[in-house]
Amino acid sequence: MDYAELSPVDLTLACLRDGQHEAWAEFIRRFNPLIAAIVIRIARKWGETSPQVLDDLIQETYLKLCAERASLLRRFDPAYPKSIYGYIKIFTANVVHDHFRSLHTKKRGAQVTTNLSPALENVVESRSSSSSARSIELSILFDQIDRFLRSAEISPTAERDRRIFWLHYRIGLTSAAIAATAGVGLNTKGVESTILRLTRRVRSHLTAAALVEKRALNHRSGEGKRAADSY
Repeated sequence: MDYAELSPVDLTLACLRDGQHEAWAEFIRRFNPLIAAIVIRIARKWGETSPQVLDDLIQETYLKLCAERASLLRRFDPAYPKSIYGYIKIFTANVVHDHFRSLHTKKRGAQVTTNLSPALENVVESRSSSSSARSIELSILFDQIDRFLRSAEISPTAERDRRIFWLHYRIGLTSAAIAATAGVGLNTKGVESTILRLTRRVRSHLTAAALVEKRALNHRSGEGKRAADSY
């Protein structure tokens, strides 16, 4: 299918319904200027002008669209073709307002923490399985991987690289689609290299963690056997 030939409404429906990489790439190409403009305008009202924060909010908007596409599809009912632009404006504005409301609420508390996009943290749905048990397993695995990615490297590009990793593995965007998103600052080859590098590190980490867990289980099993033999 040539997604470039679809109307804005049909393209949005294709993204929400099927989530094909090519559809999302075309969606980003068309709607990124609008989303970026809304993010910048609303963020400025909250007194935020940092390019890094603005880029994060743009990414968060796409991630929330992907994470909630099933519920959005059920509610999506454009009254006329161009109403999709108003829909995107409202959705983006809500993402930005929610971000700053949450941030200000945390600042009023005893401690302020900086978290990854809530939309990304709340993704528990597997693209490969509809089983709730499988989804829970993947959610636990994703949380483990994300904790590792948070602590494994401190560099100016660590946050960007982590977003690239999850855009690929959780959302399913291709390297070309990721390279086309605002704030990435890499070409397709650069995105591919980042994904490959982090994938190798994550694989090594999971392998080592599994080995430690296996040794711990064997140790506990051995202690249990020795205790049983002593009676």
